[in-house]
Amino acid sequence: MTTSKSRNTKKTSDDILPSIPSWTDLMGFRMTLKRLTHLWITDKLPSVLLFEGRDGIGKRSIAAAAAAMPFCSHHEPCGICANCHAVLSTSHPEILWVETSDISLKLTDADRIHEHLSVHAGSFWTEQNPSNSFGSTPSKDGVASPQRAVRIVVIIDADKLNQQAANRLLVTLEEPPLSSHIFMTTSRPKAMLPTVLSRAIKWHLAPPHLEDTLTFLKTRLPSILSPETPTPTDTELKECILRAGLSPGKALDLCGHEGMVGEKIRRLLNPENMLHILEAAEELGKSGTTFGKWIEMVEVRLNERYKKAVSERKNGTKCPSGLHIGVINERRRMLSQVKRAAVNQKIALNMQLASESLGFSGISQ
Repeated sequence: MTTSKSRNTKKTSDDILPSIPSWTDLMGFRMTLKRLTHLWITDKLPSVLLFEGRDGIGKRSIAAAAAAMPFCSHHEPCGICANCHAVLSTSHPEILWVETSDISLKLTDADRIHEHLSVHAGSFWTEQNPSNSFGSTPSKDGVASPQRAVRIVVIIDADKLNQQAANRLLVTLEEPPLSSHIFMTTSRPKAMLPTVLSRAIKWHLAPPHLEDTLTFLKTRLPSILSPETPTPTDTELKECILRAGLSPGKALDLCGHEGMVGEKIRRLLNPENMLHILEAAEELGKSGTTFGKWIEMVEVRLNERYKKAVSERKNGTKCPSGLHIGVINERRRMLSQVKRAAVNQKIALNMQLASESLGFSGISQ
């Protein structure tokens, strides 16, 4: 369990969560951010707000934007000022992040929330600068004081709250302290305890339009894929988005993973030397790719190579070894054997060994 500490206690590396993806990178949520900003400016932002939506849609980033609004130097979640950077790095002194990789959020997490909200909002700034008025002088950490004092808790995956933790939070959720906000996220609202769910205002985050997610992927993928990995076509990216259930985050993971796996398969089928076959096979064995997906991707590439080899033969062009029709046909026969074994499940398949067999298959021809 990792959380940011309350008050101005010095943080260790174990206390600080990984950086939050910036809301400025999201596509298709401009109106959501405008509505949140309007609610804050007009003092109508609910004290307890639950962001619900499918996995990988950007709930954590939206919750971060909501948490940044009171502190942003530009009076909106700009994502570039010192305060917004502090929010995104989960190091802002007035914000407690509650998140866990365990099965559930426990009573100790609820106690941390209670402790954080029991501290008077803005006390960090008056302790740093006793004569400071809100919205003026930065603290010694370079983070400017907020326009008005506020204390915030962000609970990621609130459906993980166990019964004890939920019971401990009920009073706080029913009557949050003045100048405080609790933002929660969940992908499974039906798994949340009814007592918690009933005390929050629900904000459903619908998936962005396919074209917005396509733009998001085309912007982010170059920083994930290696320079040698072929750029996916728009059609391939759209198929990836649909398989990810229109979720931008899941689509990015899926496309990035498949792009890297595809590059390993390319190296396996067209190696510069025998060592490259062994290296690519080992990497594929560790990639976490399913045999079904491996078979599908290898089959597509072998078919592409076969068409190219036939074209090269017609043109009388000398082919590299990986494009010899004899090599390709031998690899296709090997792949058929692997497919039958995968379907029949009579033997345990090892992807590294299967990749090595495929890579070396027909190579002597």
